[in-house]
Amino acid sequence: MAMVSGTRRTVQTLSTINASHATMLSNLTPAEIRDALATRTDLLLVDVREPAEYAIAHIEGATLMPMQTIPEQLATLPRDKEIILHCHHGMRSEMAGNFLLAQGFSRVSHMVGGIDRWSDDVDPAIAKY
Repeated sequence: MAMVSGTRRTVQTLSTINASHATMLSNLTPAEIRDALATRTDLLLVDVREPAEYAIAHIEGATLMPMQTIPEQLATLPRDKEIILHCHHGMRSEMAGNFLLAQGFSRVSHMVGGIDRWSDDVDPAIAKY
């Protein structure tokens, strides 16, 4: 998949920030997230993949916010909820999570293994790609 220059710039920016904040991000398994979504109301599940990926497979109730758009959408994210990020395999959500931590968000987690692992561990009806 080709990356447009804006996406490349965002990835570079987020990667630079990740170096100093990587240990602060909470890593959650798909099963832990499933259980939290079933019992808690103070969560926001954010899918940081691209719209074409979301169209192939998505978790019901997740908010689509492609990683490259996060910097311009910071004001729309709640600071009174835990933000749980996910992507395809976990790399983009980890970068985005560390970016949010660097912006002062304190309750940020990401799904280890992404929606691919969600399909394996939680919901095999979710398409794999």
